[in-house]
Amino acid sequence: MEFLTICNTPFQVFNIINAITNNIESLSEDNTDILIDMTFKTAKEIGERIVKKRLCRRVYYTKKGENYPQRSKMQCLLDLIINRTYDEYFEFSDKSVMMNHYDAIWVGDDNPLGLMVFKSNPKAKVYWYDDGTSSYSQSPQSYNHKGFYNVFAKAFRLGGYKYRSNILYLNNIDVVQYEGFDLRALPSYCDYNKAVEKLNVVFDYNKLESKLSNYRIVVLTQVLPDSAAYKGIDIKQLFDCNETDLSKVLIRKHPRDPQNYTGCVMDSGKNMWELECLNSINNDHILIACCSTAQLTPKIVGGKEPYIFFLHRLLLGEGSTVRDGFEKMIKDLVEMYSNKSKIYIPDTVEEFKEQYSKLVNGGN
Repeated sequence: MEFLTICNTPFQVFNIINAITNNIESLSEDNTDILIDMTFKTAKEIGERIVKKRLCRRVYYTKKGENYPQRSKMQCLLDLIINRTYDEYFEFSDKSVMMNHYDAIWVGDDNPLGLMVFKSNPKAKVYWYDDGTSSYSQSPQSYNHKGFYNVFAKAFRLGGYKYRSNILYLNNIDVVQYEGFDLRALPSYCDYNKAVEKLNVVFDYNKLESKLSNYRIVVLTQVLPDSAAYKGIDIKQLFDCNETDLSKVLIRKHPRDPQNYTGCVMDSGKNMWELECLNSINNDHILIACCSTAQLTPKIVGGKEPYIFFLHRLLLGEGSTVRDGFEKMIKDLVEMYSNKSKIYIPDTVEEFKEQYSKLVNGGN
């Protein structure tokens, strides 16, 4: 059997290393190639570490070429109808990847890259795998596609429906919100999973760089679109200096967050969050954010249940476009938790301070 795994994000690489290490569906270091889309800036470094550790047979790289268009919904629909190959849109480190024969292909989404490879291997079996929280909320075939586009693609088996595959590997199959897939669990990242050690190397995890082992209270900042009416986190408003020593609060800042958190202890964010959840986060941590998917990761990936504060009700304006989606995401997380009392959803700053003070000062 010959396998090709396509990775468009660091998290997809993360999951594929786990699958290869544990020989899921006969994947192995000797029969599996990895094709990495260089959309994310650390792609080459990650690929080089994979090669150095011999975690797969070959690593190929691809990137969007100069002719790659900004594809509107109408363009996407047209691409489906004319069955575009996308050959002119991508550049490869080694074009032989498009001439190789593969018996099976692993994809995390319906990216054109996967469709292009599949067209060269039309008899290949396709496996879907975990792409993050989106993989739990909506079918990977239809995610982010609505209305006529999705109806048309499904009816004529175009786009992601072309794969004719319903096998989906996830880190946590218990919280999927849709039906129609053969859900299979990726190996748990417990102490005996050899993938964890390999992932630490591939993603250059540095224990000395991690502050999470020394800080129980972690604020996760995020960047939301203007339509979210997000007010941002005012650290000094949340943590009354008369009650809370800010030196005990760690700020893990989003890379695109422009806010200056003067006087706060900062986490550089160098270590991959998923690995921090495996190596440093524990059930006693307190994660605070407006409503970030990073707050779900300890449970979904690590099976851990830290305390969580969702602040969206007090940080979003009335016209926010993301409020309903956040409420649904939180509801799903609450259902996942065995101890549901560890999740807090305050309506006001005063309510947050009361709940937080009680928790931190030993009231819970």
